[in-house]
Amino acid sequence: MPDVVLFTDETGKVLARNADRNRMYGAILTTQLPALRAVLERGTELTDVWRKDDESKVMQVAAAPIRSESGSVIGALVVAYDVSNGYAAGEARWSAATSRS
Repeated sequence: MPDVVLFTDETGKVLARNADRNRMYGAILTTQLPALRAVLERGTELTDVWRKDDESKVMQVAAAPIRSESGSVIGALVVAYDVSNGYAAGEARWSAATSRS
């Protein structure tokens, strides 16, 4: 299950977020998340890594444009998974397994 799911408007301003709906409301994410800016400008989906300092997490992010009926980009859907803890745990297991070999 994703840690963060949010919707933005065409400027990258957060309109809604899962779990804690008021936490990021109104925040402009295009400076923190350059991939989001690219999604809004190009109208294509992208994946990226987001260092989310306010939560001390590293997130794997997928973002996709939301289009109006006429086809113009009116926002984005952003889905993020915390990889900082899971990645570290996986690397530790892999390292321990290979050191025993």
